[in-house]
Amino acid sequence: MPYNDSSVTTAKQKIVRGDVNDMGQSRAPKELGTFVEDHLWEYAIKERIDMEEVVEFLRKMYRSHEKDERSAKKNKSGNKSTATEETEPTKEGPSPGPRRKRSQMQVLDELVPEEDPLLEL
Repeated sequence: MPYNDSSVTTAKQKIVRGDVNDMGQSRAPKELGTFVEDHLWEYAIKERIDMEEVVEFLRKMYRSHEKDERSAKKNKSGNKSTATEETEPTKEGPSPGPRRKRSQMQVLDELVPEEDPLLEL
């Protein structure tokens, strides 16, 4: 759990200062850790990539993992499967409007309120 040893307030302060977790110490795949560090933890919001790029990266990573799993199963059982490619989900609905300007602390306060009853359990 990120910032497991910190209170909510201390974790927020660390994030705002740019003190992020070391993805090398994570159980996440190396490719994912590198992507997060390089693209999602940019301090300047304008420098971060948009969510469509994040989703595309995660789709590619998932497909690669699925392909590896199918290959491993095929090699293990000796059977050739006829797996078909899944179709892309369609994007429906209006695109989101422009972002409102908010400070990082405002965003963190919305995401993780100071007194989160779930954290006290």
